[in-house]
Amino acid sequence: MKVSQRIDLIDRLARELQSSYTFDDIDTFLMALSIDLPPGNVGYDSKREYAKFALKRVSDVKLLAVSDELGVNLPSVSPSIVVPPTEWPDATLFRLFISHLAKHKDKATRLKLLLRE
Repeated sequence: MKVSQRIDLIDRLARELQSSYTFDDIDTFLMALSIDLPPGNVGYDSKREYAKFALKRVSDVKLLAVSDELGVNLPSVSPSIVVPPTEWPDATLFRLFISHLAKHKDKATRLKLLLRE
């Protein structure tokens, strides 16, 4: 993601959090997505500044996950960035879909074992 896209995305997400949630709700939202909280909400002039402080330290992938969660669509974000499904425990690992068909299970298992190395 380009720096300008990142800044725009963080600002849009912070505005959405500000308009939709209280400080406590923002904390709950961030914690649910494993995002570190800013050091207390005292001293922040607005919920937007508070949210921006928390969001500027997360990865592009996590920002896009927040965007998806909040329903914030950004057509300017590069389409080459893909947000992995939330049920994947470690999104940094390589993932490859092979087949839904049970008749391919033996081949898919063999390929998985060979690719794991």
